[in-house]
Amino acid sequence: MVSTARRRAAMTGSILCGVVAVLAASPARAAAPACATPDQITAVRKEASEFPGDPIAIVSRFVEVPEFAAATGLWPQMQVSARIDDKQALELWKSIEGWGADTMVRLVVSPSSQHAFTLYSTMPKAQPEPDPGYLDVYADGDRGIHSHIQLSKIAAITATDIPTDKPGYRTRGINFFDRDGNNVFGVYASIKYYEPDPAALAGFDRTRALIAAMPRACA
Repeated sequence: MVSTARRRAAMTGSILCGVVAVLAASPARAAAPACATPDQITAVRKEASEFPGDPIAIVSRFVEVPEFAAATGLWPQMQVSARIDDKQALELWKSIEGWGADTMVRLVVSPSSQHAFTLYSTMPKAQPEPDPGYLDVYADGDRGIHSHIQLSKIAAITATDIPTDKPGYRTRGINFFDRDGNNVFGVYASIKYYEPDPAALAGFDRTRALIAAMPRACA
């Protein structure tokens, strides 16, 4: 029988000011994902301490909470979060795409916070003329992943920066969530011990700063 640890290892300027102004707006919305409860915080932090550097897709699955709760249950120095609307989601995607077309990242898709798929890929690029309300992003021209994202279904975003048990190695990711707190998709600059693309690390820091400048979703 494969051990839990082995299964984990296998899965595992002026323009800026203008963007911040758009992102800092507080749009009205009917629903938003719930922040981690005190009991969930305790469980998430115990799991993160025992398995340092695991992405939130793995933490949420083993603690059995939605990924947004897993992210917001981490220590404050490891995560920033914000509730967003469709326009803010699009602006934040533009920041992520600004990491560079040839930048190598890891894309994480985890339906219903119960499954996890990780793809090593160049940065997906938004396609022109999507259907209204959609963000279509393709990687590696027409040869990589094709994603069709309903912007109105995105309700929150987090940036997580989680240390591992090896100095210099961290798990850094931007995740978009639906109203139930499930991950819609995540773009990771680094995951545990994989060697990251330096351009992805620099880009992550820029996007994280944008999220940190927004009203925080959870105290």
